[in-house]
Amino acid sequence: MSDNSKSARVPLNLKPKEFEPDNARPGDASQDPNDIAAVLRENHRRANEAGLNEVTFGPPRRSRRKRDYIIAMVAGNLALVAAAIVSPIFGGAGLVIYNVGLTWIVWGVMDDY
Repeated sequence: MSDNSKSARVPLNLKPKEFEPDNARPGDASQDPNDIAAVLRENHRRANEAGLNEVTFGPPRRSRRKRDYIIAMVAGNLALVAAAIVSPIFGGAGLVIYNVGLTWIVWGVMDDY
């Protein structure tokens, strides 16, 4: 009986399937409106003809970083000097931390703006 059951089994295999590609191969002369590469090439050609891809840079503007740094230093130090009158040790420490921190942030961390 075991010989019968082995011979009755049918091997399960996937058969190769034939298919037709929906998109034409590159270089074909057919004009498919859904061909994304052709549409993008046409858009790029039109943008080049209209001059949209020509970028011109204006003169660089003046930086406001130095002005903002001076304003923040004066305002912050005035506030901390008032605190130093009340408690000189904490006011002095606050002045040092504020000045070093502001200088590091403005000139070391931040980009020119």
